[in-house]
Amino acid sequence: MKDIKDGNKTRLLLRGGQIAVADTNGLVFLEQKAGSGTTVSLNVLSEKYLKGKNVIDFVEYEIGEFLVTCTNDSNFYIVNRNKNTTTPIASLNANYITMGIQMLPKYEVQYALVRDLRGIQLLNLVTMKSHQLFLTPYETEWLDMR
Repeated sequence: MKDIKDGNKTRLLLRGGQIAVADTNGLVFLEQKAGSGTTVSLNVLSEKYLKGKNVIDFVEYEIGEFLVTCTNDSNFYIVNRNKNTTTPIASLNANYITMGIQMLPKYEVQYALVRDLRGIQLLNLVTMKSHQLFLTPYETEWLDMR
């Protein structure tokens, strides 16, 4: 698949039969179809978001709506496939490296936790604001990640 350069993460989507890939050249979508016999065919869809950015992680919190993080960026991104939009949320830690995303239980549509090298940020997906929830006691916690 020439549209996928170096996939960082792959996840099944809430929209049946589709897969998203966090790639070094953006967020790419695939469609799964039945092939011949017992095989499965994967087709790259034409839609791609954050082209040219190294997408490292993402989570689909509603059908067609994603929280996306990129390596060494100063924003998080909300990707809405239904509206074909990408909206930035400013990170408190510029040039962050994401180590994990988790939607907050019982508040999945509004809040997400993002772990980076400096600590944990709480993202409010309604107000599009980031808050520092926890700060690591050292300047960089994971030196081998840079």
